Amino acid sequence: MIYLHKLLPLIVSPLGLVIALLLLALVMRKQWPLYAATFTVLICALPLTAHSLWVSLESDYPYKPIRSLPKADAVVVPKRMLGGFESDYGYITDWDDPDRFFAGVQLVKSGKSDF
Repeated sequence: MIYLHKLLPLIVSPLGLVIALLLLALVMRKQWPLYAATFTVLICALPLTAHSLWVSLESDYPYKPIRSLPKADAVVVPKRMLGGFESDYGYITDWDDPDRFFAGVQLVKSGKSDF
């Protein structure tokens, strides 16, 4: 039950649908689930579909200019933006999402927070 919130998006996503259709094609030994999976992949891979999905996901969180933001006690940048790993050449820095990190730095530089 605790992992339902991690499994449910995979099941209802296009990837989950394609995997289910491919498994159905294997079990039923029919061709139509294979064609449906191929069609789903092709439709979901189109830039128009991807852009429409991205716009619908981001529409609840519009970009706000820094001057319109209130002053805060601190700037918190969630997630793991800056990570790294050990290699033969030492510690290698790996940026997961640098635009979030630099947006936080920009907020501090603009005087919206001291931290």
